Amino acid sequence: MVQYKYTDDSHLLISETYIGVSVEVFKSDIFHNDISCRFKIVPRYFSTITTFKKNVPNRLENSNIYHLDVGTMYPNIIITNRLQPLAIVNSTVCAQCNLNHPNARCQPNNNNNNNTLSFHELPQETQLSIERKHLADYCRNAAKKKNDLNEVKRYNNLIVIYDSLQFAYKCILNSFYGYVMRRGARWHRTEMGGIVCTTGSIIIKRTRELIEQIERPPELDTDGIWCVLPATFPENHELIARNPSHPKVIISYPCSLLNLIIKDQYTNDQYHELVDKDKHIYEIHSENSIFFLLKLMILI
Repeated sequence: MVQYKYTDDSHLLISETYIGVSVEVFKSDIFHNDISCRFKIVPRYFSTITTFKKNVPNRLENSNIYHLDVGTMYPNIIITNRLQPLAIVNSTVCAQCNLNHPNARCQPNNNNNNNTLSFHELPQETQLSIERKHLADYCRNAAKKKNDLNEVKRYNNLIVIYDSLQFAYKCILNSFYGYVMRRGARWHRTEMGGIVCTTGSIIIKRTRELIEQIERPPELDTDGIWCVLPATFPENHELIARNPSHPKVIISYPCSLLNLIIKDQYTNDQYHELVDKDKHIYEIHSENSIFFLLKLMILI
């Protein structure tokens, strides 16, 4: 019997996919650092900047063109959230986990506990299918057939899959969505691809919302944003360090504003690090390797 999938509003689901990252162009114009632009600034978003004239929100002045780019965004989203191929789990996997206890921080907020069914409440066909699967697994493990052709075929297929997965992770560095949704792509979990692409898309959109408080950005890329900022907007910020060999540290101010959003909203505060394999002891700490890099474009 063929099992069909349906959407939440009862429409037949022929193929399952997800929304990828978006590339948008908002303005088409000639941008030059000695051509004046009109800015309409919202002062309350930049109240902590003391060197920026916030008392003149509407101004006409020269501009600087920046390309703010998230360094290797997709791999860093995967690393920060530990989205290994087995990261997308279900209730069966969670039941076998060593960290499965009521106070576990990795437990999702699930308010639909009444939707679960016990085995005897399942349809007869589903019960028979589960029983046959467990019986076949038991017989295969009990017999321990060394020359099982099905096992040989399965492991040969795994060789091809793992070789393709290695190629897939290389493609992530260049075009994540382009590979995952390619026909015949061997990606372990479609859900994982959806999480990565959605997270990247939301990061860029949140960035756009902040930049729009100064000026509408000309273009959004898959992992970055082009923006035009006033020439009087702080470009760099100097920090005093305790290290005598490097007493001063200079950071990009536009990137630091965006990285503050990344830190507050996209830090994984339940990152588990195994410290004792025998006793299954994990150290929990915060992890975030997603950050913006600055590329300054100067038109001459």
